[in-house]
Amino acid sequence: MHKTGIEVAEFLIDNGVMSINFDKKQKDWINRKHGIVSPIYLDCRILLKNPECLNYIMDRFRDLIEESSYGEYTIFGVETAGIPFASILASVLHNPLGYIRKNYKSYGMTRLIEGLPPHNSKAIIIDDNCFTGITMVESIESLKKECNISTIVLFTIISLSDYSCVNHWAFFKQNKIPLFSLTDYKCLNKVALRKKLITKKQFEQLNMFYKDPFKYKW
Repeated sequence: MHKTGIEVAEFLIDNGVMSINFDKKQKDWINRKHGIVSPIYLDCRILLKNPECLNYIMDRFRDLIEESSYGEYTIFGVETAGIPFASILASVLHNPLGYIRKNYKSYGMTRLIEGLPPHNSKAIIIDDNCFTGITMVESIESLKKECNISTIVLFTIISLSDYSCVNHWAFFKQNKIPLFSLTDYKCLNKVALRKKLITKKQFEQLNMFYKDPFKYKW
């Protein structure tokens, strides 16, 4: 990832997004989805309290989107962390907005896709991060199944996985859906090491963990 990735990583760490728990016992580390345990937790929702932080992130997203010509599309946020970022970005870009539920509601209209987007259209999906990629794959499939909407690109603030996580990367490649992130775990780890927030050994452990979080043993 180019220099911007390092700059964004430093911005996120300086604004408290990265929680480091190596000083705690492993049983007190963060439990993530699918039984994955991690000493690091990244909470981009912290940025919502600061308008200047939000402006910074929106400017980076806008720069990425304006680098390409996507034609007409709806911006979709993934429940829940992706929704506020998608909402603000849609307003900034004057684009229609929708959001994607992870589960059907048991009442009301019982939809997965909210916002009444036009069927047979195109989508840009926004989320705070991509870790295992499972949520992104499910979101793409939900848009296609419920509204016949084709996803043209995925954007996240942070990418926390590598191409060695073959399942979701293979799905993205097969469906020709690129994933762009403002920064990634490699940049975050480099900045954390430079700021002496983690040791060299922890830096190496984290790099191995993110390459395959399902198989890595602490």
